[in-house]
Amino acid sequence: MRYRYLEHTADLYVEARGEKLEDIFANCALALYDSICDINKISYSEERMVEVEGEDYQELLVNFLNELLYLFETEGFVASDVEVVFEGKKLTARLKGETYDREKHGARYEIKAATYHGLEINEKDGYARVLFDI
Repeated sequence: MRYRYLEHTADLYVEARGEKLEDIFANCALALYDSICDINKISYSEERMVEVEGEDYQELLVNFLNELLYLFETEGFVASDVEVVFEGKKLTARLKGETYDREKHGARYEIKAATYHGLEINEKDGYARVLFDI
């Protein structure tokens, strides 16, 4: 299991798992995309690189997920394969996917932002929890 949805009254609360922090962050991104549409229907016809900075892992995760949302909103890009690399206070991600097509990919939630509310990163136990404002 790479991610699962946790109960929340109004928003979308996700727990992503992984053996390494890079995997946890990548799985948070996949949970985001799978919340927007069906990632099983996304082809690898395009590739994007994303770079964000942050003072700590929490800020990096929120900045990363919000950058993915920005990419979706401005270019309609969705991904089903994500590779994350950390370099100090910088995160670089390679995204493989394509331009969103509602008929092909379906529609699930309209996510406004990744938030700090309920944000938890536990590297020792291999998970992160993030709340998406919908």
